[in-house]
Amino acid sequence: MTRFVTLLTLLVAAPLSRSIGYADRSSARSLLDSKLNNPELQRAWAKFSRAVQTNDLPALHQLSAGCIACIDCVTNTPAEATAFETYQKKHPNTWYDTLYGSLGFIPTQAFWQRDGRLIFDAKTKSRLLNSAKLRFAANDHNKAGYVAPCLILPAQAASTHVYEVLLTYIDPYPGGRGEEGMQKAFAFVKTKQGYKFCGYSTIP
Repeated sequence: MTRFVTLLTLLVAAPLSRSIGYADRSSARSLLDSKLNNPELQRAWAKFSRAVQTNDLPALHQLSAGCIACIDCVTNTPAEATAFETYQKKHPNTWYDTLYGSLGFIPTQAFWQRDGRLIFDAKTKSRLLNSAKLRFAANDHNKAGYVAPCLILPAQAASTHVYEVLLTYIDPYPGGRGEEGMQKAFAFVKTKQGYKFCGYSTIP
């Protein structure tokens, strides 16, 4: 609840930075990069994973961008969900743009203080370095969803590249019937300092 109110307060001082296509990321996943060969990204993922597994907060801050694009983080606790439902009712015409704009970009420190432990549960941690549960993919087709003052500046968008590491969290039912499975998607932006963690979402 406190974080939700704090972020809404920030909206007053910061221009809305909603990017077209951000809400449709899960439906626009590329199926062509399932065997993306990017050793640098894979090394960055291994380093990031070890920091998550050991709860090395200084390293996680260093390995993260200035903010994390995370719509799930806005409502991932009962208190936050209730607060946002109230906000939706009071602002029926603007809540969507707010959610997929400034509110959806979580300051890195707040993310690791409040959201990291919820996203990286024991099951997720156990699969971070399991190659059978991972897929590395280019994600420039969803780059617009990461354009924000704290992440990718508009002037730098054309030359900046975004990638995803897709972690199978719920295995699909054999034969394609029944449970379709679920993936956690971790986005990374390539910077001059190397790859930085910059986003979290789920599929579906």
